[in-house]
Amino acid sequence: MSRATPVPFALTRISVKDFGPIKEASIDLARLTVLMGPDNTGKSYLTVLMPVLEELIREWCYAQALMSPTNYTLKDFELQLNVMLYDLLHIFYSVEPEELIRRGAEKAEIEFELRSKEGQAVVLEVQIDKSGVNSKLHGFDELFESSKAPTIEPVVYIPAERAGIMRALKQLLRLSLATSWLSAPPHKRKVIQLMSERIRLPGASMLFLEQLLGVEKFTKEERERAFTAPALKLLEEGVLGGRIEMYWDLSVRYYPFGAEKPLKLINASAMVSELSALYLLSGTLKEGWWMVVEEPEAHVHPKGQATIARYFAKLARLGVNVMATTHSDIIVFKLAQMVGLAGLSPEERERLGYRGDEYLTKEEL
Repeated sequence: MSRATPVPFALTRISVKDFGPIKEASIDLARLTVLMGPDNTGKSYLTVLMPVLEELIREWCYAQALMSPTNYTLKDFELQLNVMLYDLLHIFYSVEPEELIRRGAEKAEIEFELRSKEGQAVVLEVQIDKSGVNSKLHGFDELFESSKAPTIEPVVYIPAERAGIMRALKQLLRLSLATSWLSAPPHKRKVIQLMSERIRLPGASMLFLEQLLGVEKFTKEERERAFTAPALKLLEEGVLGGRIEMYWDLSVRYYPFGAEKPLKLINASAMVSELSALYLLSGTLKEGWWMVVEEPEAHVHPKGQATIARYFAKLARLGVNVMATTHSDIIVFKLAQMVGLAGLSPEERERLGYRGDEYLTKEEL
């Protein structure tokens, strides 16, 4: 078996119709995309589609390699995608895919648009109805015939229920290892899925645990070498009032500025627990990667929420893609203010209390 040749693509748009609580939405993705709205309106339903797509594309190359275009048609490959999508939707949303159809509707529709650096567009259409999952690919013929497959940059996903997970990290990571599905072959996923359901963690939370396990350790040395070090500095100075470290034994410590001894995470404030995952996983980010975070403002003082907006803008300046859900007017207004800073010189920004390179363009937000 020879693996299909990967071709880098950027995810540029997600559209859904009658999906979960969402009647209809089409989101053009920028460097920094913020979803704002009341509870139970579908923000998380949309953001979870990001790791679903990443995992699907991760398996795409292998599935395509098994189906040589000389023996199989694009239609055959779409049928294979249906099977993979059904399993992934079940794992990430912890329900049968047909339960994702909006109440009163007969089907749900999802559309992903990807574009290469050369401008080539690939569209994946997904339809969910009572018969299952059906997919359709557009603009993929040439790639398929030449044994090429699209790839996207990694997605780091940070769910809203992170604080409790972080406080029980050691115990939950042991369960995560026992029920790991990311590295498991497809034929073992049903067993793993049943085990995962017994501990009542949805797939997005299991992914979150897998990503934390991948950190291994994050001490002062790793923080100083991190690609995102300038953004982490903003979090430390403007919100945390210190730094966070994670060690090989999965213990997490909070080091307040000026304190003689660190605090165990379980003894730190709710704000520190909430931001610990954001801090640690930010250290893994690279240029072009995606960070998807739900409700970053939880338990954060209004002044700290403004700093979180500055932190997002700094990630954008570094070339990291961000998608966030929020209930915070402060974060949204601060991001709009960051767009206003684009028209000033670095010296003028510094005079206003910002760093010289702190700004967002209209196209980035």
